Amino acid sequence: MILALCVAAVSSCVSNRMPFANPVWPEDRPDPTAIYSEEDHCYFCCATGWNPAFLKSRDLVHWEETDIHPFSEKTLAALKKYGSSCWAPQFAAIGGKYLLYLSIRSSCSDSRIAVVSSDRVTGPYEFKGIITDGLVTGIDDTIDPYAFTDPETGKTWLVFGSVGGIHIVELTPDGLALKEGAVYKHIAGRKMSEDGERLTVFEGSYVHKRDGWWYLFASSGRYNDYSYAIVVGRSRNPEGPYLTRDGKDMADGFAEVILSSSPYDEFYGPGHNGEIFTRPDGSTYMIYHVHHGDYRADRLSRGYIHRPMNLQQVYWDEGGWPYLKKEEMACGKI
Repeated sequence: MILALCVAAVSSCVSNRMPFANPVWPEDRPDPTAIYSEEDHCYFCCATGWNPAFLKSRDLVHWEETDIHPFSEKTLAALKKYGSSCWAPQFAAIGGKYLLYLSIRSSCSDSRIAVVSSDRVTGPYEFKGIITDGLVTGIDDTIDPYAFTDPETGKTWLVFGSVGGIHIVELTPDGLALKEGAVYKHIAGRKMSEDGERLTVFEGSYVHKRDGWWYLFASSGRYNDYSYAIVVGRSRNPEGPYLTRDGKDMADGFAEVILSSSPYDEFYGPGHNGEIFTRPDGSTYMIYHVHHGDYRADRLSRGYIHRPMNLQQVYWDEGGWPYLKKEEMACGKI
């Protein structure tokens, strides 16, 4: 499906750049991750689910569903041995391969992160193993992976977590296993046992480097209502500590809120952001999922949570802090 531009957005988003309306993908697409393929000259997007078809786009705005699925039957069978649900994938290009990190979960304690590999963005992806397992580490909700390589040190890191806290651990350079002797470090979010309301519990982490700073983006609050929000902290070191503007530690549940909502907003509960992409003009854009509609009606009428995909420009203030404009949850420009 290719989305048409919303004419109404043109008048409210005046710019010499192309206006667009959110959501850029109106169907359910929770926990989106995307990557640009130089070979295919387009972006590909994957999201929560056992083997959802990829979306593709040439401009981040107009997306269409493909008939390409990431997993072969063999890979799918291997993954299903480890859990009943597949959540929050993450694309990565590490060691000359394209990787997808996956949350494989049966329960809060019975959860783990798997990795699959391919020579092409579009796959098929081959099962390479379990990176970390909550049954072994005792870290509840070992989910929501984000792996990346530090270009200065060459070290590869995995950030993950939710109600058991967000942790970081070092991987082998190829990103396919834990480094020998690797130590888990808690870097953000309180445990749900410490905050049952989940307002200082973080998940959906994403790490972005800019101008010598490492930014840890995450989602705070309850994933299924308007308390969900996108937050951030930053550090000079990928291992943290990640701090707020006034020096408070994300590990203690503090963060800068950069996009939030109320229960009566048309768009509410923004979160689980994917990657930030830099356009040729230097502007930066982020994908994330959102609830779209009436919060009260949704809670009464739906037996499931519908989370379409939004796109928004990420702005940066003079101090180097990112922010998003709430009005652009409805429309933006690119």
